[in-house]
Amino acid sequence: MDLPDSPPPTASAPPRAVTGRLALLLARADKEIQARAAPQLAELELTGRQYHALAVLAEDRPASQLELATALGVLPAIVVTLVDDLEGRGLLRRQRDPRDRRRQSLTLTDQGHALLRRADTLAAAVEDDVLAGIGAAARADLRVALAAALAPPTA
Repeated sequence: MDLPDSPPPTASAPPRAVTGRLALLLARADKEIQARAAPQLAELELTGRQYHALAVLAEDRPASQLELATALGVLPAIVVTLVDDLEGRGLLRRQRDPRDRRRQSLTLTDQGHALLRRADTLAAAVEDDVLAGIGAAARADLRVALAAALAPPTA
């Protein structure tokens, strides 16, 4: 849920060229989720990238802005702007690491946690809507399979 220029949601089935190619199906599902979630996130004054950052900060607790950039898969310069905005809105606190003054530690505020809960509720509803054609067990299997596919290889 990152692209601000996502197309409007599509109610039509994807073309056969897409249904026969997993990568294209995943891309189509991503675009559909983004398109449906963007207006609702906007009502919370959040972008998909900001929602992603709040979720990573709450659960993974990256030790620095650089670790947050890595977790989000974006350039560190993008995280600086993102963190500036979230901090300015009172959603997170940024503090210098006393052991390494070059490092900024980031923590969500109570307001940030509350907004994340609201965004999670919204995201779950969008996921339910987009994936309505498959049951809960298939969704759970899909989540496990995708997490496994995206995990770093073990040595």
